Amino acid sequence: MKLRINADDFGISPGVNSAIEKMFRAGRLHSASMICGCGYFDEAVAITKRNPGLEVGLHFNATVGSSQFKNGFLSLFVMSMLNKKLLQEEIEKELRAQISLLEKSEIKITHIDSHRHIHMIPRIFSVVEKVAKEKGIERIRVVNENLLTTMCIKHPRSFLWNGGVIKWLVLTTLRLIGDISSKRYFFSILYTCEITKELINKIKVPKKFRDAEVEVMVHPGDPELDAKVAKLEERAHLLSSARRSET
Repeated sequence: MKLRINADDFGISPGVNSAIEKMFRAGRLHSASMICGCGYFDEAVAITKRNPGLEVGLHFNATVGSSQFKNGFLSLFVMSMLNKKLLQEEIEKELRAQISLLEKSEIKITHIDSHRHIHMIPRIFSVVEKVAKEKGIERIRVVNENLLTTMCIKHPRSFLWNGGVIKWLVLTTLRLIGDISSKRYFFSILYTCEITKELINKIKVPKKFRDAEVEVMVHPGDPELDAKVAKLEERAHLLSSARRSET
């Protein structure tokens, strides 16, 4: 089992950017997913350039900030059912614009995932898959965590009461509907924002993924630093103590 620790939300705030750089330099982070349209993109680009070993992917964003096609997860799902053509046209346009922004910033895109996991909506995933193939981007996050395997970990099952299992159920249903698969394994949807060092050491994976790469998603941050910023996207989440525990 080869672990890949990936930090989401790179570029959303100074606290997140600072925490990602510190984790990478401490040898506790392999890659990060950069979000466009949230105000601290340029700072994230500068951090990437002074840390050449940090792999960077696109954290596709269509829900917050200055995204030109901004909608919530539910509205995107409903649109995918009612107006597939419009949704896919707008998603592809926005996706290409965000990829172009990273390319113009001389960022080599190693992977694609998304804010709020919107790319797991099947009709959005097909667009992401198409554009990624065209761009030669091989790694697309697939949320395929196994509930029973995670429940075998000797750790408090907080996901049973904090909404984690509901999120897992929604994304698993979408994965099955869309017949979406991956050779890699994704761990951390159930314990989102609770991925401590202790939990990482306890990770279990299904037998068929024992020799596969396992992606672990973390959301590091510096709430004290972000508290000094007057205007932030998703401020409550950025100031959560959970950001510190995942750093």
